[in-house]
Amino acid sequence: MKLERLFAVGLLSAGLMFTACSEEEDDTTDNGGAGNGGDDTTEVPVSITVDGTNAPMVGDVIYLSEDTLLQDYIDMASGENTSWNFDWLTEHDVDTMTFIDPSTTANGSLFVDANLAIETEPMSNMFLNSSATGVEVLGMSANMEESPIPIALGFQDPMSLIFYPMTFGDDFSDNFSSVNTIAFNMELDAVVVDSIRMERTGSVSLTVNGWGELTSPKGTYDVVRIERTEETSEVVAMRMVVAGFGSWMNVENNTESRTTVQFQANEFAFPLVEFEMDSLNNPMKASFLK
Repeated sequence: MKLERLFAVGLLSAGLMFTACSEEEDDTTDNGGAGNGGDDTTEVPVSITVDGTNAPMVGDVIYLSEDTLLQDYIDMASGENTSWNFDWLTEHDVDTMTFIDPSTTANGSLFVDANLAIETEPMSNMFLNSSATGVEVLGMSANMEESPIPIALGFQDPMSLIFYPMTFGDDFSDNFSSVNTIAFNMELDAVVVDSIRMERTGSVSLTVNGWGELTSPKGTYDVVRIERTEETSEVVAMRMVVAGFGSWMNVENNTESRTTVQFQANEFAFPLVEFEMDSLNNPMKASFLK
């Protein structure tokens, strides 16, 4: 079960700010026009600032539609004061995320710093800590066939999902790591496997490289454009016991790089639109609020 599948970006909000300028007067002429005292104020839009005001709360349910058959060319270029139009996105599947109180889950007591949990499927949850500086994944509780109760998998160094406050031009990065050992019982001829160890390390980098107006099936909103890259290395080992002597053997060694382009409005907790990119930086699929 992949953690990155469960939470695409997250929990952004902000307010649109304006700056003003006024016209100068010369020595003989009032250029301001009658009745305005010579003042002419022009509003200039700038990037919204993400601060987490609209973070989801216990009881929220979010439906993310997925488009897996994208059109050949998609204009999602970065830049300032840009317009993006994705109103053509089509729903092929829907993911549902339900936000619940961690204390109501089977392994919630193991994640003492969690103040929010996502129910990904029956008896499987992701545990989060949401604060004024961002949102982190503390771990998850997975429903495995080999165990009658959910197995808890925790991060020793939590994985950051989002950072705030942030605005156009900001860059963020963070490392994460986890080591979890699970009791197991499997016989392979004269060999007994009594434990499985999963080590996961990686890094998250995030760049806010665009802002403007986006049109999607949800409507038209002011947004920021975010590129998020997650680099992950995972090693799975089994403890083999032969004639009473045990030793660890690596059975899987995987690396993965995942990049998404997200468009976040301050009215919603989740991105209006998110594109998952392939190794050539081309969009493979999209998720969107509808």
